[in-house]
Amino acid sequence: MEIKQTKIELFLFTFCYVSNFFVLIILSLYSSQPAIELFKFIQIIAFIIVCLFFLKKINKLIAFIFSNIIYFFYLILITFLILTQTKLSFSFLSRNIQDINSILFYYTWLIILLLIISIINSKAFYNFQKKINKQKIYLILCLIIVIPWWLPSKYNNELFYFINNIYKKDNIINYYEENTRQQLIQTLIQNKANIITQAQNIDTKNLPSYLDNIIILQLESLNSFLINEQNTPNWLAIAKQGILFPKFYSNSVETIFGQEALLCSLPVSFYSNLSTSKEDKKIICLPEIFKHLKYKTFFFKTYNLNFAKTGLFMKNLQFDEVHADDIMKEKDPKYLWGYREDIFFERMFDFFKKNKQPNKNFLFIEIGPTNHWPFLTPSNLKNKVPYKLPKKHQEKLINTTFLQDKYLKIALTKINDVFPNKNYTLFILSDHGWPAEIHKNNVFNKKNSFEENFLSSMIVIFGNHHQTKNKIINTKYSQMDLIPSIMDLFKIDYPANNFSSSFVSEINDKTINNSTMILIQPFSDKYLNLIKENLKHQYNATSQKILLYNLTKDPLEKNPQTIGDNQPTNLKIIKELLN
Repeated sequence: MEIKQTKIELFLFTFCYVSNFFVLIILSLYSSQPAIELFKFIQIIAFIIVCLFFLKKINKLIAFIFSNIIYFFYLILITFLILTQTKLSFSFLSRNIQDINSILFYYTWLIILLLIISIINSKAFYNFQKKINKQKIYLILCLIIVIPWWLPSKYNNELFYFINNIYKKDNIINYYEENTRQQLIQTLIQNKANIITQAQNIDTKNLPSYLDNIIILQLESLNSFLINEQNTPNWLAIAKQGILFPKFYSNSVETIFGQEALLCSLPVSFYSNLSTSKEDKKIICLPEIFKHLKYKTFFFKTYNLNFAKTGLFMKNLQFDEVHADDIMKEKDPKYLWGYREDIFFERMFDFFKKNKQPNKNFLFIEIGPTNHWPFLTPSNLKNKVPYKLPKKHQEKLINTTFLQDKYLKIALTKINDVFPNKNYTLFILSDHGWPAEIHKNNVFNKKNSFEENFLSSMIVIFGNHHQTKNKIINTKYSQMDLIPSIMDLFKIDYPANNFSSSFVSEINDKTINNSTMILIQPFSDKYLNLIKENLKHQYNATSQKILLYNLTKDPLEKNPQTIGDNQPTNLKIIKELLN
């Protein structure tokens, strides 16, 4: 019996040693700092053993289960780090928790493997803890756990970073939330009745023909730095039919955030979204305005409407028709993030033609499967992309950007088939940018806050309006500028603020944009970016510093100037920029 027990313990010890050594090697190779990774790893082991010491006095089973949960979650955290090259924050998990099944399904076997490793290691830790009898050892372990909280963040392991992210608040972020953003929301609520009255009083029969139908075609993850003849030939060809905005910012880093900016002209919250806070029912956004202009409104999406509660959000914004899977057929080709664009366009425009009004339609189309993270080229298309054997993230992103661009040509053909008289205004833009390794290891858009994380592009086509063809506007605009511009076209007086403006004036060769752009990175370190006249002020909630970039002299953001490194100074600077 003792021999059998010894063999089990030997297996547990060997498995624990080998698996953890393997994890440590991977982390060391990833960070190139083996000493720091060893220290962080010892923190986790110390934390688990100390927890076992206290919890087993309550219940041995509870102690084992708890240690298993902690170690399993730690493995999830470091797996996320390796896959995305950024730490998993509580804010990211909490905002995407309702969609976790969709994400984890793609990694089912990896999750099962991590769970098995966790169970075996937890048993080994439990057996090891039973052999510790000296109180001095527990004192040392407690010091290993506590000391890193006073050290720079790089010494905190992924689990402690996640825990710290749960309760950590920031007075500058809170000022933005409670003053700037809430003030913008209150302005929309207070002006709702006035905007509705203006819309109802407009004689839509006397509008120019290009306002008969308004179309927003939202692409996925289009990065302005990658737009060129090789990667996006159709984008550049289509741009000649209208106006190209080469520097068009997404105001944040997720699809649903982009839609809040596009449809409601609001910057996003660091903590929630309009649907979660129920504010989407109180404010007035683009679909409701079009409803009072007597337009029929349509929202179509290539992916499940339950993801990010998109369907609920669009219904709360008062779209007449909200559709995704229900218009597709059983055997239609489907990728991880939705139905392939060509077949989706066929089904969607067939449905739209049957259900639209003769005139006065507002159509919002969201597509996403081809150019979506993790940017994998379908096997049957690998011979048609620029990089047959992509070696790095940028090449993979270029491949899927190229494929999305091929489908874009199909979309425009379908639009012109539905509207042969070209009595439409078409906005083609992206939900957000996606980093393309312009900066080293910047490959995931929930990390960092560089221009490449936000900067995309936009095309506007005013039907057959020849005066606006083959025009380029190099002034920077953002998604929040869309509603003021559309309202300008309809001569509706929309409430002004410091963070959005109409680009119609510049199209007509009049005034140019002088607003301050807000770019929000709510994940990772939490960044608040404010850009005006090519000066970018960037507040980092983790370092609690404000950096100033001169984007004219330093377009790649390599030489920032620190202008604030304490909270009183930081708050004063941010208040001046926001007010």
